[in-house]
Amino acid sequence: MGEPVKVFVGRLPRDITEDDFSALMGSQLGLVETILLKDKATGRGKGCGFAKFATIDQALGCVQAMNGAVTVSDTLGPLQVSVASGEAAKHGVPQETMATGQAKLFVGGLPKGADLAAVTDELNAVFSGYGEVTEVYVMNDRTGGCKGAAFVKMASTASANAAMQALHEQYTVTNGVSALEVKFATARADNGPQARQPQMFLQPAANGARGGMGHWPAAHHPMPMQPAPPARGGQVPPPPPGGLRQVAGWTEFCADGGIPYYHHQSTGLTQWEQPPEFQGLPQLPSRSMGGRARPY
Repeated sequence: MGEPVKVFVGRLPRDITEDDFSALMGSQLGLVETILLKDKATGRGKGCGFAKFATIDQALGCVQAMNGAVTVSDTLGPLQVSVASGEAAKHGVPQETMATGQAKLFVGGLPKGADLAAVTDELNAVFSGYGEVTEVYVMNDRTGGCKGAAFVKMASTASANAAMQALHEQYTVTNGVSALEVKFATARADNGPQARQPQMFLQPAANGARGGMGHWPAAHHPMPMQPAPPARGGQVPPPPPGGLRQVAGWTEFCADGGIPYYHHQSTGLTQWEQPPEFQGLPQLPSRSMGGRARPY
């Protein structure tokens, strides 16, 4: 068995005991260990903890079953439960999988120019043998034929792993010239020293209202919401007072150049990688400069 997958649990009462926390999480399939975070000086709980699960699917199952659905304290509200930050990279699973529970696979080695409907039907039939397929997207060329690759979404990582093990370099589709390449889909990135990261652009409303979705005047250019951070692998700066967005104990800050980083107030962890708790939150219209966070 591989390394367990860690799940963050927030909004716990500070007087909860280790036994109570273990009992709370004990109903979830695949539980390996619970860790209640405590204040060293007082011995009281910090209001959060971690639960470790044997597999990614079991960790995601816990999140889906408990997040926002289980309440221990009426004062604190429903528990905040999410796969802990950094677990996606540690277990070689795309962040999208951790956020949605679904696994997206890249499939290469398809016959170029083939009929899209025929390729889609065959992929759906083949991958369905290993679990539920939620979507098949075959990329097309300019003539409307198959471009040679596709994406297949499966309902769980266990199904996706089973499909990869069985099909990668082992299965050839109809009229294919080589065996399939099957792997987890990841965001495409250049590898050179001038590598660029995709940028999202904010457009102001036509009436000048901030954060609208109108068009830029001719004399202006789109403003990137998130500058590409060439030095992102460097040392993470210490968190300053204040902060931008906050969720589940995490606070977002900005380093020099508007590069975002994140600090967890209970665990003390500071990192560049965006925690999954920020998935789905609205983007801020701009970021602060000079290493100091400011509200918007």
